[in-house]
Amino acid sequence: MKLSIIIPIYNQENNIVRLLDILVPQLSDDTELILVDDGSTDSSLSVCKKYELSKSVIVINKPNGGVSSARNTGLKSAQGEYIAFIDSDDLVAENYIGVLLSLCEKEVDLIQMNYFYNAKKSYKKTDFVKYTGSASINDIFDLLINNNINAVWNKVFRNSIIKENHIAFLEDITIGEDQLFVIDFIMASDKYYFCEDAVYYYYLGNNGLTKQHVDKVLSTDRIARKKIAELSDKHKLECNQEQYNIRNLNMAFGVAGDLFIQGKSIEAIHNTLIAEDFYADLLSKKFRPLKSKVKLILLNLRMYSLIGLIIRIKSVI
Repeated sequence: MKLSIIIPIYNQENNIVRLLDILVPQLSDDTELILVDDGSTDSSLSVCKKYELSKSVIVINKPNGGVSSARNTGLKSAQGEYIAFIDSDDLVAENYIGVLLSLCEKEVDLIQMNYFYNAKKSYKKTDFVKYTGSASINDIFDLLINNNINAVWNKVFRNSIIKENHIAFLEDITIGEDQLFVIDFIMASDKYYFCEDAVYYYYLGNNGLTKQHVDKVLSTDRIARKKIAELSDKHKLECNQEQYNIRNLNMAFGVAGDLFIQGKSIEAIHNTLIAEDFYADLLSKKFRPLKSKVKLILLNLRMYSLIGLIIRIKSVI
């Protein structure tokens, strides 16, 4: 078995059919599709079972435990040499499996691709993967610093590395769990490949930091910063300090805006930010990009109402 594709599903009866109708006809003897129903309360499970007639489709029903739990369940069952993940509300191209199988022949540990995301009424392709070919740990680290490598669904992972290193999604973390899994995998691997093509269509919903989960975002980011430092030390990587500062600046800016939208006071927002170990030092940094300069000024002036307005506008355009 060359490729296992894992899809965690929870209450997606209205979306999963369109995805499976594209995906299932592409299956071959080299691939298996693992559908993990995470205790859905709608008809998602019965929908999935209709596709189980194909010998390449495996349906697993489990009590609700969250997306990380569902993915881990899929990983335990996966027999493929390589692993790919799809989110149940997204779509893939009609040549998705063919492209992934071709990439698996490169015999690398991690494959990173571009993807399409919905922009207004159409899909737009990302361009952070600039070429197709072998990639170095420095190339991977640059994407990590720029927050362009966080998701699991635009990648292919070598399964043996996951199993041998006991890599899994942290089930007590519900925001940013993808990023931590990816960093752990990078730590354990050494052969990387970039593909500038895109065969994955990501549905970008209301994925701002809002929804009352800022504390969870910050908690996960603390873990991520620690893991990034460990990765840098392990490979003796030279971090692009400005890009790393921009990463932290964007995090602080988003947190400030979302906390204001939630009705938090200026003092409460400032206290939340200053509690982060990077923030006080960040306020004295100098940035070259104009956008970053403006963000820093607004944060220094504690103009959280304007930041909140910017976040609101970005969420609807």
